[in-house]
Amino acid sequence: MAVTSSTDRGEWTCLIRQDCLPVPSHNSVQTVLEQMHGDRPSCVLVCQQERLVGLFTEQDAVGLMVRGYPWQTASIGEVMTPAIAVLKIDENYELSAIQQLFQRHQLTHLAVVAADDRPVGVLLESDLKALGQAEATFQTQAVQAQQQFQQELNRYQGAETTLRQIVQGTAAETGEDFFPALVENLATVLGVRHVLVSELRGDQMHSLAFWSNHQQQPNITYSLLEGACCRRAVAEGTYCIASGAQQTYPGNAILQSLNADSYLGVALTAPGGKVLGTLCMIDDKPLADPVWAESLLRMFAARAAAELCRQQADRALEALKNELEEKVAERTAALEDSQARLHRLSENLPGMIFRYLTRPDGSDAFLYVSPRCRELFEVEPEAVLSQTIHPFSFIHADDRPRVQARIARCLTQNSMICEEEFRIVTPSGDQKYLQAVASLFHQPNGDVVWDGLMLDISKTQRAEIALKTLVAGTATATGANFFRELARCTATALKVPYVLVTERSSNGLETLGFWAEGTLQAKLNYEISQTPCEVSLREGSLCQVQGVREAFPHDRLLREMQAESYLGVALKDSQGQAIGSLCILDRQPLRQVELAEQILQVFAARAGVELERQRAELEVRQTQRFLDSIIENLPNMVFVKDAQSLCFVRFNKAGEELLGYAREDLLGKNDYDFFPAQEADFFVSKDREVLATGNLLDIAEEQIQTRAGETRLLHTKKIPILNDAGQPQYLLGISEDITEYRQAELALRESETRLRLALEVSQAIAWERDLEFDLVYFTGAMTLPVPATLSFTELLGLIHPLDREAFQQAHQTAIANRGSLQIEHRIRVADQTWRWYQVQASVITDASNQPIRLIGMSFDISDRKQAEAELLQAKETAEAATRAKGDFLATMSHEIRTPMNAVIGMTGLLLNTPLSPEQRQYGETIRNAGESLLSVINEILDFSRIESGHLDLEEHPFELSHCVAEVIDLLANRAVEKSLHLEVQIDPGVPAVIVADSARLRQILVNLVANALKFTDQGQVIISVKSVAASPDGQHQTLEFSIQDTGIGIAPKQLEHLFQPFSQVDSSSTRRYGGSGLGLVISKRLCERMGGQIRAQSQAGVGSTFSFTLPVRVSLTPILPRIDPPTPTSQPWDNSFALRYPLKILVAEDNTINQQVIRLMLQQLGYAADLVANGQEAIQALNQQPYDLLFMDLQMPIMDGLSATRQIRQSLGSAPWIIGLSANAFADTQAEALVAGMNDYLTKPLKLETLAAALQGFPYPQSLSPELFTPELFTPEPLSPADQGMKPLAPQSVQSELAHDTAKLSLAEPGATEEPICISYLRNRFKPSSLCRLIEMFLEDAAQHLQHLGTALEQENYPYLNHVAHSLKGSSATMSAQELARLCQELEQLSQRSGLELTELDRLALNNLLRQLETEYHRVATALKQEWEWQDQTLA
Repeated sequence: MAVTSSTDRGEWTCLIRQDCLPVPSHNSVQTVLEQMHGDRPSCVLVCQQERLVGLFTEQDAVGLMVRGYPWQTASIGEVMTPAIAVLKIDENYELSAIQQLFQRHQLTHLAVVAADDRPVGVLLESDLKALGQAEATFQTQAVQAQQQFQQELNRYQGAETTLRQIVQGTAAETGEDFFPALVENLATVLGVRHVLVSELRGDQMHSLAFWSNHQQQPNITYSLLEGACCRRAVAEGTYCIASGAQQTYPGNAILQSLNADSYLGVALTAPGGKVLGTLCMIDDKPLADPVWAESLLRMFAARAAAELCRQQADRALEALKNELEEKVAERTAALEDSQARLHRLSENLPGMIFRYLTRPDGSDAFLYVSPRCRELFEVEPEAVLSQTIHPFSFIHADDRPRVQARIARCLTQNSMICEEEFRIVTPSGDQKYLQAVASLFHQPNGDVVWDGLMLDISKTQRAEIALKTLVAGTATATGANFFRELARCTATALKVPYVLVTERSSNGLETLGFWAEGTLQAKLNYEISQTPCEVSLREGSLCQVQGVREAFPHDRLLREMQAESYLGVALKDSQGQAIGSLCILDRQPLRQVELAEQILQVFAARAGVELERQRAELEVRQTQRFLDSIIENLPNMVFVKDAQSLCFVRFNKAGEELLGYAREDLLGKNDYDFFPAQEADFFVSKDREVLATGNLLDIAEEQIQTRAGETRLLHTKKIPILNDAGQPQYLLGISEDITEYRQAELALRESETRLRLALEVSQAIAWERDLEFDLVYFTGAMTLPVPATLSFTELLGLIHPLDREAFQQAHQTAIANRGSLQIEHRIRVADQTWRWYQVQASVITDASNQPIRLIGMSFDISDRKQAEAELLQAKETAEAATRAKGDFLATMSHEIRTPMNAVIGMTGLLLNTPLSPEQRQYGETIRNAGESLLSVINEILDFSRIESGHLDLEEHPFELSHCVAEVIDLLANRAVEKSLHLEVQIDPGVPAVIVADSARLRQILVNLVANALKFTDQGQVIISVKSVAASPDGQHQTLEFSIQDTGIGIAPKQLEHLFQPFSQVDSSSTRRYGGSGLGLVISKRLCERMGGQIRAQSQAGVGSTFSFTLPVRVSLTPILPRIDPPTPTSQPWDNSFALRYPLKILVAEDNTINQQVIRLMLQQLGYAADLVANGQEAIQALNQQPYDLLFMDLQMPIMDGLSATRQIRQSLGSAPWIIGLSANAFADTQAEALVAGMNDYLTKPLKLETLAAALQGFPYPQSLSPELFTPELFTPEPLSPADQGMKPLAPQSVQSELAHDTAKLSLAEPGATEEPICISYLRNRFKPSSLCRLIEMFLEDAAQHLQHLGTALEQENYPYLNHVAHSLKGSSATMSAQELARLCQELEQLSQRSGLELTELDRLALNNLLRQLETEYHRVATALKQEWEWQDQTLA
């Protein structure tokens, strides 16, 4: 649009800027920004066909970057600001109109064009404003000159008005309101921002009024150090800073906070010249007239000082008044406190304070009684003071005369102190004991004032009575009766129904005295746990005034007594150990607890002493009985004689039995009364010798004649027993009858003689080791191999050094355990040769079970040891032969499999080439022969494993029906070739899932079924399975497998050779059927190894039945459904395989033939592999470039495959994927390869399908979708002539190109490409017909995926959403739809959060992603349909 012209023209044209940059609208933003950066124009004028269409400024560029707009790919026409208003250069406009145009459209730039709309320049809003400001400045200066004159005139008129206003504003104000009125009027009249009046108190300034920013402010306090200006005003009387206050005092916090520029302060002084404070004004601008302002402040400072003096005087008077009032209050409080203390004293004294008055006429009265009167007499003090009740009326009738006589005596004798004890009976009937003590004050008129105290001494009196009762009751009691009397007297004295005196025993407490309900009870035993007695014994005492049953709910005795309260004290011995308890129980809460506890403490100590004494007496009696029992029951004769008369005073039972005399006949008599004179003289002489020497006398052997006339041999020991004076009082004798021992000793000597003769005949050696002297005695053979007597240390020196420690340890163990030993050892004999001996020995102990000797036999076993050594040597020789056989089989397996790899591999490659029927027949014959030979080799290896015992079983749960089905699938073609019926019958009772070795079971079934098919030309082969036995719990079953055929059968004579190694039923040179003869042997050994048995039944010409049993465990855990790998399509083994499974492959193989075989196999699958000859070269190749997969032979020169694999894993980690190659088919070799770090293992000879299956096992990234690539989609690439021979390492290959193209298909970042698909990639990789078919498949599949994504999102089925997004991502990447694949990846990642709680923002993001994905899919579909139409036209 354009504005209308005005009459004033030409002023604005001088402001036009012509440094603008005109650019076409199609120029890129990037180009325009570069030009602006170099030329620095005012703005860019965007034109179309040289006509202005818009503007672009630096602000527009900044806005694009802030908003994140993709300006790198935009044109300037897309981001410009349209020219909504322009000025014509040939027209004149008013400046106001132009300003309105800027304001209305909020413009900063306004374009100026010529008549033909070509751009001329630009008018800036800032230039227009600058012109207006220059005119305004000139007018302002003229007005200021006129105003200055008027200000001077008004100044003098205002001074008079100001003074009048301040006087009028403060005249009516006094007291606290004066200062706020003063500062407000001063600030208002003088036009300053801050006015402050302050009082000086010490070195602190306290504001009395503070006007700031047009209002009163809270009072403040500041020190003179902080208020530097006020400090100067106080010191000098007046202080003024017309301007620059903060510069004068830099860093002053007060001036900074008030933004002060000027300051004027005047001191407030008292009549005597004392400074009372300051009055100051502060402003944020300089003072206009400091002299006039100072005179004004001085005038009102005098008025403020007078007011401040008056207020200070008022405050001094007020403080004096308050001080007087506080002193009066303190005196009053002290008096009240004194009265309160007296009142508390009277209340807290244990008795009643009283003042009692007696008059000469005999009348009396209580003048004062304390509040304790209520507790003592159960009457109110007021009733006593009003003489309604007289306390003396409660005195017990028996005590009243004595009390009255005591009062009269004190009055007549003019006593100063009177004290008396008496009883009273309270209104409730309670009897109390009182003690009264009073001071007498005799008055001149004859009156006597008694000031005194009455105390309740009932507890003390009752305690004394109780103690007297207890002492009187237990004084004469002793023994067990003491505790019963203690319980009775305690119950009587303390008036409780239950008292127990108990003794601690091993299983609880036992009552010594039990008083209950007025009678003594029988003894009682009860558990101490969880009872109050347990606490009293542990703590020393326990008092439970009430609620004892609730505190100890598990105490049965408390429930039976219905006890409410308990008090118990422990009985302790002299060591302070609790040995019992004394306790009382009541059915009501305990009263007089302190009294009861004191009494129980006293008598608990007495009872503890008594109980300890009785225990000591009992222990003495028990000890005496124990000693009497020992003496009485000793097997030896014990006697005691009087030291003076030598008459017998004690005899035991053994002595009676030995001598034949009764104890009554012996006591009081001497030796001469029973024994012959000669024997009696001998006995008496020995007695005198013992008594004379005072020492123990040991008589090794003495004869004695019994009452029956029999002579016995005794071993006697005699010792004197001394009295307190050290003189012999008794003689103690112990005699052991050794008659049988002597007879046995004689018999033993005879036996030893006979034994020595027997040992000499048997060549055995008997020996005895004396532990006291550590000597070893040998006897036995005529010629002993060692000396007959030697020390044990010398014997150890003869033992072989390798056997010495075990020999010594065996002896020590046997001696320590009082047991026996058995050991074999070598010993150096007299001819300095080593002989083997077997030793058996036992330990002999004395009467106290202490070991005294070892007795043993040694047998020469040297001949047996030599035979054992020969057997061991033979065993080692056999094992070496077995190892040699295993090594031979492993070597032969490797050497045979290596050429077999070339035969079978090359034959397979040959059959995949175009051949004539005759050539194909020859090739098939060669391959079948090779596979037959390989089968024979495998059978020989299996048989070798079984024979060597190296066969390990691996049990696991599996489906039996699936295992049988695998056998059928493997052998079904053989049955079809021979038109045989192959049937499986599994009994319903057979468990579905069993635990066994499925691989070995499958091997047995394959052998037996293959034999059945081989020997059957017509008819059928039936496989049946049934259960023949089961455990009671059903966890174990025995299954029977039967394979029945209608084949040629076996003659009875040939059945016995059926399961022998390398044996055939028809072993003639013209036999029809081939084989190694190991299949049935292996099946039989496997069956037996698994715990079963195999048997055969056959009839020649009819058929055979082979059956075997197998014990298995039943598994209750179901097997998850199997997911079989996808079955390859027809003709899978062509060069399209490498496109489906793109890999960069390295082969390490030293055998040139095997190199050729695996290279050609990989080449047939579409791979161009690099070859190296050993492990070291493989490592060097990996260091030069990365490989996805490495085929590694195990046996290679320089560095073998296992060593190379370990080094690769240490340096490179898990990459690359390594597949081992070996002609060794042993399982331990495969295990060693996997342990070394290989990922897979293949056994030579290799087959194309085995190699392809290993390649399919490679862990491909998820972004690849091999399942979409079928072989017919790819254009075959014929092998180049250079690929027909050996190919060295080559950095460029078909595989590397494919890897490069695959990398191009990786998910791109948004905005990386504008095309939805990569047409060149699709045309270069697919045939036209295949591409059309692939587009059709993708469009149909992707449309279904989009529908499923919407349904899953609507139902919030996020796992399914994740699955569908992942699938669509792979197919999109295949079709080179990078943006579509990226959106699928984002959708997949966001849906993976399904395990967490998705927020509303997450759901919005999912919906937004799905909409973007649908939009991108339509772009991709459109592009693919266009490509399909183009391809279709090309084909047409």
